[in-house]
Amino acid sequence: MIDDKELFGVFMLGDSNTYAEIAATALYQNQGASYVVNQRGVIELRPNKSAANNYFGGYNLLHTLREKNVDEQQIHALQRGMQEQQEVEFVADISGETWRIQSFPDSWGNSIIIVVPVSVTAKGKCVKIDLGGRQ
Repeated sequence: MIDDKELFGVFMLGDSNTYAEIAATALYQNQGASYVVNQRGVIELRPNKSAANNYFGGYNLLHTLREKNVDEQQIHALQRGMQEQQEVEFVADISGETWRIQSFPDSWGNSIIIVVPVSVTAKGKCVKIDLGGRQ
Protein backbone atom coordinates (compact mmCIF):
# COMPACT_ATOMS: atom_id res chain seq x y z
CA MET A 1 0.00 0.00 0.00
CA ILE A 2 1.11 3.52 -0.80
CA ASP A 3 -0.88 6.48 0.46
CA ASP A 4 -3.65 4.08 1.56
CA LYS A 5 -3.99 2.78 -2.00
CA GLU A 6 -3.53 -0.86 -2.83
CA LEU A 7 -1.31 -1.15 -5.90
CA PHE A 8 -0.67 -4.09 -8.19
CA GLY A 9 2.08 -4.52 -10.74
CA VAL A 10 2.99 -6.98 -13.42
CA PHE A 11 6.44 -7.58 -14.80
CA MET A 12 7.97 -10.12 -17.07
CA LEU A 13 11.41 -11.59 -16.78
CA GLY A 14 13.44 -11.98 -19.92
CA ASP A 15 16.98 -13.05 -20.51
CA SER A 16 19.65 -10.81 -21.96
CA ASN A 17 19.95 -13.00 -25.08
CA THR A 18 16.35 -12.25 -26.04
CA TYR A 19 16.88 -8.53 -25.43
CA ALA A 20 20.10 -8.62 -27.46
CA GLU A 21 18.39 -10.36 -30.38
CA ILE A 22 15.81 -7.58 -30.50
CA ALA A 23 17.91 -4.52 -29.64
CA ALA A 24 21.37 -5.31 -31.06
CA THR A 25 20.96 -6.52 -34.61
CA ALA A 26 22.64 -6.28 -37.98
CA LEU A 27 20.74 -4.16 -40.49
CA TYR A 28 20.74 -3.70 -44.25
CA GLN A 29 22.23 -7.08 -45.08
CA ASN A 30 24.80 -6.82 -42.29
CA GLN A 31 26.11 -3.43 -43.46
CA GLY A 32 24.53 -1.43 -40.63
CA ALA A 33 23.82 -2.26 -37.01
CA SER A 34 22.00 -1.30 -33.85
CA TYR A 35 23.83 -1.16 -30.54
CA VAL A 36 22.66 -0.89 -26.94
CA VAL A 37 24.74 1.89 -25.39
CA ASN A 38 24.64 3.11 -21.80
CA GLN A 39 24.60 6.78 -20.78
CA ARG A 40 28.41 6.89 -20.58
CA GLY A 41 28.78 5.65 -24.16
CA VAL A 42 29.76 2.06 -23.33
CA ILE A 43 28.49 -0.40 -25.93
CA GLU A 44 26.73 -3.03 -23.82
CA LEU A 45 25.28 -5.14 -26.63
CA ARG A 46 26.28 -5.41 -30.28
CA PRO A 47 25.38 -7.78 -33.12
CA ASN A 48 27.74 -10.71 -33.61
CA LYS A 49 28.04 -10.21 -37.35
CA SER A 50 27.90 -6.81 -38.98
CA ALA A 51 30.30 -4.91 -41.20
CA ALA A 52 29.49 -1.88 -39.02
CA ASN A 53 31.52 -3.49 -36.22
CA ASN A 54 34.62 -2.75 -38.32
CA TYR A 55 33.85 0.96 -37.87
CA PHE A 56 32.24 0.89 -34.41
CA GLY A 57 34.16 -1.97 -32.81
CA GLY A 58 35.44 -0.16 -29.73
CA TYR A 59 34.33 -0.44 -26.12
CA ASN A 60 32.97 3.10 -25.87
CA LEU A 61 31.04 4.57 -28.81
CA LEU A 62 31.84 8.18 -27.90
CA HIS A 63 35.58 7.43 -27.76
CA THR A 64 35.36 5.53 -31.06
CA LEU A 65 33.67 8.50 -32.74
CA ARG A 66 36.40 10.81 -31.43
CA GLU A 67 39.11 8.45 -32.71
CA LYS A 68 37.39 8.50 -36.12
CA ASN A 69 37.50 12.34 -36.12
CA VAL A 70 33.74 12.88 -36.01
CA ASP A 71 32.81 16.50 -35.32
CA GLU A 72 32.92 17.17 -31.58
CA GLN A 73 29.58 19.01 -31.65
CA GLN A 74 27.91 15.91 -33.07
CA ILE A 75 29.54 13.71 -30.42
CA HIS A 76 28.47 16.12 -27.69
CA ALA A 77 24.87 16.15 -29.02
CA LEU A 78 24.84 12.34 -29.00
CA GLN A 79 26.26 12.21 -25.48
CA ARG A 80 23.71 14.73 -24.20
CA GLY A 81 20.91 12.84 -25.95
CA MET A 82 21.94 9.57 -24.32
CA GLN A 83 22.16 11.19 -20.88
CA GLU A 84 18.83 13.00 -21.23
CA GLN A 85 17.09 10.10 -22.99
CA GLN A 86 16.39 12.14 -26.13
CA GLU A 87 16.42 11.15 -29.79
CA VAL A 88 19.45 12.33 -31.77
CA GLU A 89 20.21 12.01 -35.47
CA PHE A 90 23.15 13.11 -37.60
CA VAL A 91 25.31 12.18 -40.57
CA ALA A 92 29.08 11.75 -40.18
CA ASP A 93 32.05 10.86 -42.37
CA ILE A 94 33.90 7.91 -40.83
CA SER A 95 36.90 6.34 -42.55
CA GLY A 96 35.77 7.49 -45.99
CA GLU A 97 32.17 6.29 -45.55
CA THR A 98 29.17 8.50 -44.80
CA TRP A 99 27.10 7.12 -41.90
CA ARG A 100 23.64 7.99 -40.64
CA ILE A 101 23.67 7.70 -36.83
CA GLN A 102 20.44 7.72 -34.84
CA SER A 103 19.89 7.35 -31.11
CA PHE A 104 16.63 6.33 -29.43
CA PRO A 105 16.12 5.93 -25.68
CA ASP A 106 15.03 2.50 -24.45
CA SER A 107 12.92 1.75 -21.38
CA TRP A 108 15.89 0.80 -19.18
CA GLY A 109 17.90 4.03 -19.33
CA ASN A 110 20.10 2.98 -22.24
CA SER A 111 19.98 4.10 -25.86
CA ILE A 112 19.59 2.11 -29.04
CA ILE A 113 22.11 3.53 -31.51
CA ILE A 114 21.45 2.71 -35.15
CA VAL A 115 24.31 3.16 -37.61
CA VAL A 116 23.82 2.70 -41.34
CA PRO A 117 26.11 3.64 -44.21
CA VAL A 118 24.29 6.17 -46.38
CA SER A 119 25.49 4.40 -49.54
CA VAL A 120 23.47 1.34 -48.52
CA THR A 121 20.27 3.26 -47.82
CA ALA A 122 20.56 5.17 -51.09
CA LYS A 123 20.83 2.03 -53.24
CA GLY A 124 17.78 1.20 -55.25
CA LYS A 125 16.08 4.54 -54.76
CA CYS A 126 14.79 6.14 -57.88
CA VAL A 127 14.12 9.85 -58.11
CA LYS A 128 11.60 11.12 -60.66
CA ILE A 129 12.33 14.61 -61.92
CA ASP A 130 9.56 16.64 -63.53
CA LEU A 131 10.99 18.41 -66.56
CA GLY A 132 7.80 20.28 -67.38
CA GLY A 133 6.33 17.54 -69.55
CA ARG A 134 9.62 16.62 -71.20
CA GLN A 135 11.23 13.23 -70.61
